[in-house]
Amino acid sequence: ANRAYFDAKADTYDANPTVHAITASIVRGLLKEYTFDGEQTCVLDFACGTGALRCFISFDCLIIGVSMFTCLFI
Repeated sequence: ANRAYFDAKADTYDANPTVHAITASIVRGLLKEYTFDGEQTCVLDFACGTGALRCFISFDCLIIGVSMFTCLFI
């Protein structure tokens, strides 16, 4: 049931303003608490969905996305 639900949402998921706001808030919190070094930082994005977290991180670092819904990950 979950797979079918998220498969149906995949094309429009990132356009949802609530998703955008929550992701931006998560990134602000991470950047406030942790020092990131683009050459040494690796981020594991568990349940990454479309990979939106990657769009909010403004430096190059390795981001590994893990999601059971392969249709969502970009």
